[in-house]
Parts: sequence; structure tokens; C-alpha cells
Amino acid sequence: MVSVALFYWIAPLPGIYWTYFTRTNESEPLLLVQHLELEFYWLDNRNSIRDYTIYAAMMLPFIFLCATMNNMKILTVSCSVEYCTKFMCLVTEAIRQLDALSSNDDLARELRKVVAMHKRVLVCSRLLDESFRPLFLMQWLLCIIIWSVTLVYFDYSGVHMKSISIIIMFLLVTAEMLSYCILGTRLTGQAEQLERAIYASRWYNLPIKEQRNVQIMLKRAQRRVGIRGYKFVNVNLEEFSRMVNRAYSAYVVLKREISA
Repeated sequence: MVSVALFYWIAPLPGIYWTYFTRTNESEPLLLVQHLELEFYWLDNRNSIRDYTIYAAMMLPFIFLCATMNNMKILTVSCSVEYCTKFMCLVTEAIRQLDALSSNDDLARELRKVVAMHKRVLVCSRLLDESFRPLFLMQWLLCIIIWSVTLVYFDYSGVHMKSISIIIMFLLVTAEMLSYCILGTRLTGQAEQLERAIYASRWYNLPIKEQRNVQIMLKRAQRRVGIRGYKFVNVNLEEFSRMVNRAYSAYVVLKREISA
């Protein structure tokens, strides 16, 4: 993300300076690529090469900082979700290994450990879901808005060199949301595998007391595990396809209103 942001900011500069120093007609207007469509305080960054250079140099550290912060956000979310997924893998494997135990004492001791692990992994998944609900809801809304508005922009202006910033933003937002949906699908799939592993264990051969522990795990495992944007959005690949449909619907409505 940082390298893409730096490339996005620095890439136009060599072409701009080459055009400026090699042009023969001084009256010809200079095309200065505007990364952000705004006036930068007192600088005339649209017409003056000197002001444009100052503007690009002053904004470069902030672009780097924003890209780094976004990297930290993606890494935090990805590592947290993946940690919970791997934790469920460990619990699933521990349940499968219970069948290899022959001693009732060893089985009872290991089963108590598995029940405690299962309880901890469910608490972990619940805290994960509650912590990232606002982030996923905002990301969901941002993706739909950016996708629909970008389609309207390309429909009226076409794809050209000036739209490179729009294309990069579109691809980055899409890649980020897709990665969250893949992680959410992996987490939910692993939770389903955990439930099947509990049910597939030979719990019916256990003593009555241990059967009750397995029943508690089965009851807990029936709760849906995943990441959501509150109660509105389930972050998974199925929801990603629905997001694409919603963005296209919004694009059709926007296009109709603009044409009218």
C-alpha cells in the first residue's frame, strides 16, 4: 500500500518536468497533473511549476503517513481474524485427537481442556466481531459509494490518463474489501468445521458426565461465527457479490437521475 501510494504521487513528476524543460513554446499552457482536486492554501499549484513542486514536496510525507496508517489498519484486522481462525484450527485438531485416547482418566482430562479452549475461542470470535463492526460497516458503505460513483465517472468521461488516480483508488478499495471478505469466509468455514468435528467425535461412547461437556460445546458451536458490520452486513464472499450488485444498482439510479 505504501509503495503504491508513493508511486501514485511521484510517477507523474518526471513527465511534468521533462515537458517543462524541453518545451519550445513558452506560451503553451503547462499540464500539471493534480493528484487531489483542491487548491493548496496560497500556492498556485495548477499553473506554476514552482508552486506545484512545493505542493508535491509538502504533501509527500502526509501521503506516506496516510498509506502507513492504512497498512496498519489492514494488518491489524487481517492478523486478528487470522489468529481467531488458527485458534479454531487448534481446537478442531484437539477434538479429533480425543478419539485416540483409550484411558478414561486421560480422556476426561483432555476433554476438560478442549471445553475450556472452545469457550476461549468463542469469546475471541465475539470480541473480534464487536471490535471491528464500525470499521466493516464504513468499509462496506465506502465501497458501494466509490464503485457506483466511479462507474458514473467513467461512463461520462471515459478512461484516460487523467483518471489514473480514480482507477488506483477504485482498485485499492476493492482489494481491501475483497481481502476482508476472504478472511471472513475462512473464519466462518473453520467454525463450521469445528462444529462438524465435535459432532463427528465418538461422544456417545463417553461417560454421561463427559457427554454433557460435549453437549455444551455442541450448543455453543451452533452459534454463527464470523465478522459483521453490525447486523446489516456479513463480511464474506457471498456478501461481496451482493455488494457488486448493489453498487451497479446505485450506478443505474445515479445515471438515470443525471440524464433526467
